Amino acid sequence: MTPFPQDKFRGEHAAKASISEQYAAYLDELNRSKPKSELQLKDVPALVRFGNLNDPTSVALVNPLDLAASFGPGVTFKGATVEVTDDPITDGIEARLPWLRTSKVAEYLFPNPTHQPPPDARVVRHLSYDDFRRLPR
Repeated sequence: MTPFPQDKFRGEHAAKASISEQYAAYLDELNRSKPKSELQLKDVPALVRFGNLNDPTSVALVNPLDLAASFGPGVTFKGATVEVTDDPITDGIEARLPWLRTSKVAEYLFPNPTHQPPPDARVVRHLSYDDFRRLPR
């Protein structure tokens, strides 16, 4: 929500509106005004890649400041934009990442049955299947 702060996109609501009503007015205003914003590097979501698209555990965190390390020489990050549009939602990720179909819950890619801090505390250990798919409406 950083690029579209609620105080800037309030939307119209009653003076004594509940938090839920204020949030709904905010979402309505975003939908009406269709804002667009450049993201600062600190606000870019985690970038990952898979060494093997058929193996969720082959996921690796990608450093946006050093894309060449993950994708080869000359690849650089130029920027990211977030925008509210009426474009249709892109689908088909399940065809590219077939393992998404096997899980119906938001489990982590790297299960941790002991609930203890994992010996490998990579950021990618916090990714869940839901980070890669759209939830049913």
